[in-house]
Amino acid sequence: MWLSSLEYLIPLAKNCIIECPEKLIILLRRSFPDVDVRLENTDPASEPIDFDFHLPIGSLFKSFLKHISTRSSVASYLVPNQIRVEFWKKRLNSLGNGPYIGISWKSPLITAERSRNYTTVSDWEPVLQNIDATFINLQCKDFEDDLYEFKKRFGAEVHNFDDLDQYDDLDDVAALSAALDMCISVSTAVSTITAAVGLPTKMLHWRQSAWNNILCTPKGPSVEIFERNTWETWEKPMKLIAADVAIFSKKYVSHDIEVF
Repeated sequence: MWLSSLEYLIPLAKNCIIECPEKLIILLRRSFPDVDVRLENTDPASEPIDFDFHLPIGSLFKSFLKHISTRSSVASYLVPNQIRVEFWKKRLNSLGNGPYIGISWKSPLITAERSRNYTTVSDWEPVLQNIDATFINLQCKDFEDDLYEFKKRFGAEVHNFDDLDQYDDLDDVAALSAALDMCISVSTAVSTITAAVGLPTKMLHWRQSAWNNILCTPKGPSVEIFERNTWETWEKPMKLIAADVAIFSKKYVSHDIEVF
């Protein structure tokens, strides 16, 4: 999300450096060729001396709040490996007919407090009963039992790629995301990545969550937010998304879809 505001900083610096976890380096170097992308330095005793100013990347939103609060849309800013995008398109085609829709329903970290931001298996019935779509798992952890429940309860096959490390291989996750036709997700890294590569992303939000604001929603050219209130279930937003998926599927079959 914060990288979406990097465009405002780059013109102001003679040299812009990003330090990040190793799993982001390849993707960010491709996406921001004018930036020096490095492995994060976590040694508190080290004293790097090759820069004049340091800014935690989350502070970009504070520094450029006027820009991000008035922009009407955000262009895609993560650039996937196109060879891998084509690879994933072929893999998806081998599963059946499109559209190919990635889904994410919970965080890898669930606590009593955090659980209100996420859905359960039972909430997905309206969406997964769209038989004219092929659904793809975008969860990175603890999803096996849920995939079984989706099939047992709704007869819905949510396909998982066992050879893809969805937690650490973020470059390939970005490529898979770009190969999909749509993503439906709760507030996780999934929706952030799919939106950032330009994939139409439908996001489920709890309206009263502290995460539900301009700073914490995915950035990209095609993001729709579907909200519920504290006293409501996920039924209404799920039915709205299901209706959208049904319309999208009909357009997909007739090849009357907008490509990002």
